[in-house]
Amino acid sequence: MLNSFQMLRPEADDATISEMFDKVFSGSGDPLQNYSSLLRETAVNGTDASADLYNGSRNKLDYILNNYANRPLSPIALTAKRKKRAIEEFTAWYQNNPEKDYRDWVSETSQPFKKFTELTTLSNELSKGGFVRGTLEFKNLSTDLNKLASKLGDTLEVEFNGSILTTIQSSIEKELVSYGQTVADDPKSLELVAKKRESLFTDVQERLKGLAVAQNMTIDGLSEVRKNEIDNAGAKGGMGRKAVRYNSLKLGKRAAQLAPKDWSMITSERSEMLSNKHLPQLQLSLTRHGFTSYSPSNAKFLTASGLDSGDVSLVGNDLELNNIAARFGEVIEADTGLNTLTDDQKKIRAEYQALGIYDRNTLAQFARLQISLLK
Repeated sequence: MLNSFQMLRPEADDATISEMFDKVFSGSGDPLQNYSSLLRETAVNGTDASADLYNGSRNKLDYILNNYANRPLSPIALTAKRKKRAIEEFTAWYQNNPEKDYRDWVSETSQPFKKFTELTTLSNELSKGGFVRGTLEFKNLSTDLNKLASKLGDTLEVEFNGSILTTIQSSIEKELVSYGQTVADDPKSLELVAKKRESLFTDVQERLKGLAVAQNMTIDGLSEVRKNEIDNAGAKGGMGRKAVRYNSLKLGKRAAQLAPKDWSMITSERSEMLSNKHLPQLQLSLTRHGFTSYSPSNAKFLTASGLDSGDVSLVGNDLELNNIAARFGEVIEADTGLNTLTDDQKKIRAEYQALGIYDRNTLAQFARLQISLLK
């Protein structure tokens, strides 16, 4: 590098050459780019001989600089920070490419190095689960998953979307391979993988059942005709001598105007209606008064009465609705594929599925109708 500067500036003293050398590494940008730019600048601003020398060597110089720029980095040249970033990037890439190793990653993502110890060690560790892909439990995943979905669909009278099954299958595959990494050295690894698959299918069955329950519900508001039907049937309380009338149904319609003792009566009589299967009265009580605040237990009244979460006010105010929608939304976001939910998250999923909610669209429909009911 010093020689090249001296050839282009033969008249310069040592201090000047050293200053040029320092600019390569002290300036902003890549040193190779700085060096190339400085050579060009020196030739342009120098003598005719300097320009001729530079232009005559241009092709060879560009070739050399290009080779330097694209040469694989030596593991020694990689900083600890760069290695850490490479490990993180490879780990994320491997999740979607479990059948490949670090060599594929380096090649496909054009990494500026071939390998380093930490990378190869991690790759070998992750690849230990590869034996799972050769098992019958893995190979029959698609067939067995579709059989389970078909059986549940017939029983629950619902058709599962093909995309959800594809997503679940992909999640199971990743989960099994990941589990295989941890048990690869165990003499009973194949047996353990089979048990793991059985456990995952139990989770899938639970999820599909909840999804079917939610999909079988329709979240929509009551028409005026339907409201009048409920008002008339609930007010009559049955036919003739068997008519049963509840005092709480005589209360005003505006929930905000009701006293605590009124709500105590409403709550008590609703339990009686539910126990005695007085469904017309229960429907009227729910549509007329709704609830003062949200509770997961309120869904049982909807189910028993044949109403849905778009027919009855389930919250006390806008703020409570926003909090509930946010809580549901977080779990819906997390519950993709077969992502492992915590026990608390599974309870929340059961809550919103009982209300007919199973994705972002049905959550938005629920929120829109609840806002309307609050007004």
